[in-house]
Amino acid sequence: MYSQNQFEEKLRQVEYVIDMLKSRRRRDQRRITREYYINKFFALELLKTTPLPPMPSGEVLMKHFEMMIPTCNYDFHVYRRIVGPAGSTVKAIERFSGTKVTVTILGSCDVQVSIDVQDYENIIDWRFEKVQEAINYVLENKNSEVSLNQMAEHAVRVGYRKIPRISNRYDISIYPFNRDDDEATMEANEEDEKQIKATAMLMNSNDDKTGHNFQ
Repeated sequence: MYSQNQFEEKLRQVEYVIDMLKSRRRRDQRRITREYYINKFFALELLKTTPLPPMPSGEVLMKHFEMMIPTCNYDFHVYRRIVGPAGSTVKAIERFSGTKVTVTILGSCDVQVSIDVQDYENIIDWRFEKVQEAINYVLENKNSEVSLNQMAEHAVRVGYRKIPRISNRYDISIYPFNRDDDEATMEANEEDEKQIKATAMLMNSNDDKTGHNFQ
């Protein structure tokens, strides 16, 4: 379980990112800014790296692996932990290992991880080992690094969707001079801030009914 200091630090980061997103008027700029700060603040330490494979030898082959994870052994949602918010964690695992990873829920107590690798003969098994290393790292969740960062990232993505969209067509002609619109936007932003704080405060909720529990 993470400490109160860890939680408060992530909460400050979430609020900072939301403020930065609100300062970007164009939607494409907001998306770029969102991904930049998600990677800066919430990326997992191991998966920030790109390990170097051994020198290649042999033929280039395609190989398929499967891992079965008995989820009943864990007190959190294994599928969501591996996949992460908007698929960000599994994508990071793919980049880290240089493989294609597919995660599937099988029944009530199993998750299947399918791994496809195309590389030189002596590198294929190395890449599979890297997938295993990454998944074990995510499931171990040492010092709550994974769960806390995933929940903070989810809070940012929720906040991003709630920021009012301003049409580029009217940015100059209407927005700066319409007092009613300005007041409405300010009120909306205040509500968004309350929502983000509420979302962040619920980051450690164990309620699976939300569909976004990364604990």
